[in-house]
Amino acid sequence: MGPAGRVCARPSLSCPAEARVNEQVVLITGASRGFGAEAARRIAARGNHVVATMRNPERDGPAVVEGLEERISAVRLDVTDPEGVERVVGETLARHGRIDVLINNAGYGLYGPIEEVSEEQVWRQVDTNVLGQWRLAKAVLPSMRAQGAGKIVNVSSLAGRVPGAWLGMYAAVKHAVEGMSEALRFEVGHTGVQV
Repeated sequence: MGPAGRVCARPSLSCPAEARVNEQVVLITGASRGFGAEAARRIAARGNHVVATMRNPERDGPAVVEGLEERISAVRLDVTDPEGVERVVGETLARHGRIDVLINNAGYGLYGPIEEVSEEQVWRQVDTNVLGQWRLAKAVLPSMRAQGAGKIVNVSSLAGRVPGAWLGMYAAVKHAVEGMSEALRFEVGHTGVQV
């Protein structure tokens, strides 16, 4: 309850903790700019705790957390580093006691004709855009299962459903994200975890 016994409609730093009934712990990858940074700021502004991960928090973090320092933590993470993923998830659980929402946003586009894209470029994109999401989902699932609730949002692209010229390998990778997400939804739906 907020002042005068009211529930705070828009939780903020001035809203007492007991009134913030919908406060969540949200882990976002790829939060240095664009959608990830905007999502981190908007989610935190609604009274949630956000762990905003990025490869270079010293450079990119200040702009993301500005004015929301009590709500956003900018944390170093390269989603292609399995040990880093385990470390960030472990530290988040130790600090906050839970992870309510995972937003798998880290990724990048690889554009060009299929015959000109190198195998190294393709594997790098698979490692970031597919295996990165898989690593994070795999790391948070045990705690979400234990709490009987959670949400995993795997950010994809329209190219994952409708490919186009010069998007062949990017579309293939995003198709993999779509397939993995649908399979995971079937696998964990009965546990209270939403995908």
